[in-house]
Amino acid sequence: MRRRSLFLIITMLLVVALAAVGCGTASNVIPAAADDSPEAILAAAVAGAQDLTAASGSFSVAMMYDFDATKVPEEARAYVEEPMTVAGTFTSGTEPLQADLDLALTMGGETMNVGVKIVGDRGWIRMLDQWYEAPLETMSEPTFDQAQIAEMIRLTKELGVDPIAWFEDLTLVGEETVEGVATYHLSGTPDLARVLADVIGLMESEEFMELIDPDGAVTGSLEDGMFAIGADELQEVQNQITSMLKDPKVDIWVTKDGGILRKVDVVAHFTPPAGDDYDGLNAIDLKLGLLITGINQPVSVEPPASALPSEALEKALADNPEMFLGPLMGLYDMDLDDVGY
Repeated sequence: MRRRSLFLIITMLLVVALAAVGCGTASNVIPAAADDSPEAILAAAVAGAQDLTAASGSFSVAMMYDFDATKVPEEARAYVEEPMTVAGTFTSGTEPLQADLDLALTMGGETMNVGVKIVGDRGWIRMLDQWYEAPLETMSEPTFDQAQIAEMIRLTKELGVDPIAWFEDLTLVGEETVEGVATYHLSGTPDLARVLADVIGLMESEEFMELIDPDGAVTGSLEDGMFAIGADELQEVQNQITSMLKDPKVDIWVTKDGGILRKVDVVAHFTPPAGDDYDGLNAIDLKLGLLITGINQPVSVEPPASALPSEALEKALADNPEMFLGPLMGLYDMDLDDVGY
């Protein structure tokens, strides 16, 4: 079993989940809620996202490590003694295209702050408190025309993929107020076997992968390519992820009026694969949070003052890689294969 195959499946799990939801949000294929069942509420939220043209909010990701200090290599200890966190705020609008992102990555006792701005066909990135011009394609999300969206829907339906069915025990917890807005609170456990089966099925469809990744940015990330992973190995990775991920839980808050997603919380517990040596790492606890506010409110993003040209950014990164890697620089210098990570 190659570890990179495991991480590839995890990456594609996120990519395909977003793509699958994107198909539903860009089309009227899912009807509005006709009742207050949790499934109908979630379906209405997915369908209602098609009307979202602007939003702002905040997000956070935290990874906490359970480890045996006597076994963790000294050079890796700083990266597990404290949680790794990513937190920030965002504002975005599509008419016209505007975005403002500010995030902080904390790892190994160090914090790196990064900012991104997009206004129309221009983009900027902030590092070490300095703004630089940046090619828009380096930071913008892929866009799909109606024909591509229709083809995504056809392929996902043909392969039996339904993100609404990815919960095995979706329940309506109750009605709660989020940022002064009345919402339905849903909670459920992902059906990992079904999710992974759907993801792997889509990964094995060359037609689907070509559609969502036409330039090969994902599939070309491995030197031997995505499709060099055999069916037996895919099944092994599926079994491994299912055994690694314990007690996943997703909580979702959807507005009662309009069926708009307002908040998401995710928790999960990971344990290393049985039989693998991770040098003292016993488990990882993951917490993810997303809060969406300012829905369809006017967005105004101003270009940064005194931004340097993109060539200056390229030179700065060449002269000082730590500027880009920040707290990850220690991992870059470390031979991760030697320490088991």
